[in-house]
Amino acid sequence: MTYIDYVMILMVINGSLSYYYGRDKVRFPLVAIFFGVILSIIPPIGIIYVTVLMLKNEPVDEERERQREEDYHKEFKRTPYVPKGD
Repeated sequence: MTYIDYVMILMVINGSLSYYYGRDKVRFPLVAIFFGVILSIIPPIGIIYVTVLMLKNEPVDEERERQREEDYHKEFKRTPYVPKGD
């Protein structure tokens, strides 16, 4: 296999990893895929890009978190602790 073959395989792998890690972390996942594929022409830079994308924190959607917490409290209702007498 030549260098071109390895780069093509790395482009597919970096593109799929860029989509997997970027779909919830960036606003436009297609742009993340584009950069992942382009930067994989130089393999160390492509690997660094995917690593940085993997370590990026997800943005917090306050409305979704509030709804998730409300659903949790509805599902598991708290009952007050009442000690039993001896």
